[in-house]
Amino acid sequence: MLNFVVWDKINPVVDAPPFYSKISGLAYNSAQRWDNPLEGKDADDASILKDFEILSQFTTRIRTYTSADRPQIPALVEKAGLHLTAGVWVSRTRSATRRKSTRSRRPCRKPAPSSGSSWVTNGC
Repeated sequence: MLNFVVWDKINPVVDAPPFYSKISGLAYNSAQRWDNPLEGKDADDASILKDFEILSQFTTRIRTYTSADRPQIPALVEKAGLHLTAGVWVSRTRSATRRKSTRSRRPCRKPAPSSGSSWVTNGC
């Protein structure tokens, strides 16, 4: 308890300054509160699109950790007017990584330089 009191005295609460512009980008995971992918309970497309419409008020860019399990995300991001950076988890085997990468790219057309979509690889 003494540690907390000392820490509290040394580190007073500081209010964050107001921020009124858009955030440059946000990471996104489509899981909703009661979803459980182990039981096959995932967010539906309408919920994900609603998330993107809300997030579009605060940012212009969304980054996903993986799109292999949610191949409709790139189309939903585009529908909401956002730009996407689709992450791909690197597996121990090259073939598994290639399979995940291909799956995440499949719903997208090859990004044009002005489209804002890009593909990146994420290490695990």
